[in-house]
Amino acid sequence: MGAEYITLFYNRNLKIYSNILNTQLALKSDKVLLIMGQLHIGVLRDLLLKKPNYKVVEISEFLN
Repeated sequence: MGAEYITLFYNRNLKIYSNILNTQLALKSDKVLLIMGQLHIGVLRDLLLKKPNYKVVEISEFLN
C-alpha cells in the first residue's frame, strides 16, 4: 500500500509540472508564480531545476 500511495503522489506532482509548462506555453509568459505546499515543492523544484531555461526563486527573496 505504501508504494501505491507514493506512486499516486508522484503522479500528481508530474501532472502539476505538466500544467505549469502547458500554461506557460499557452500564455507565452516568461514568469510563473507557483505557490505550493511543502509536500509538493520538493519534487517540483527538482523537476524545474533540470530544465535549463527555468530558474527557481524562493519566495523569501521577495518577502524580505
